[in-house]
Amino acid sequence: MARRLIPAAQRPVAAGIVAEWLIEEWAHLYPDWAHSAAVAELLDSGHDGHPPCTWLLFEGSDDVETAVLGSIGLSFGGELEPSVNLFVTPAARGHGHGTALLAHAVEHATTLGIGTLLLTTEHSAMHYRSLGWVDIGTAELNGHRSTNMRLALGTGSAMAR
Repeated sequence: MARRLIPAAQRPVAAGIVAEWLIEEWAHLYPDWAHSAAVAELLDSGHDGHPPCTWLLFEGSDDVETAVLGSIGLSFGGELEPSVNLFVTPAARGHGHGTALLAHAVEHATTLGIGTLLLTTEHSAMHYRSLGWVDIGTAELNGHRSTNMRLALGTGSAMAR
């Protein structure tokens, strides 16, 4: 089935569903994250395609509850380079959806002239390394350690092609 990426702002009902999943997935890191705040973050949209921007991944039918598989977002974190925020539902993992979402974010960032992207991951650093991301440090949040990573765009990495 064909994957479709749709801006979250165009599918607020689906954004609400994804927000529930995000909170469930990362409650151990962000115990005070409210559903309304998660939805607002997903729906936040920059001017002319500039970050922040989030896309939802759909496959198959138009039934929002069964067709939405995940999300990818680009956001700015103060003085830092833009960050990638990726989520794929547990049932949809292992089918290339995350890599497709990342490729979309990299392509979009490249067209905007962004040279570097950041991400933080708890469990998938090895996979990101295989795509050209490099470790730049670690962080601990609420007792959980994560790996901070960077991808230099346009360097011939697997993601930047």
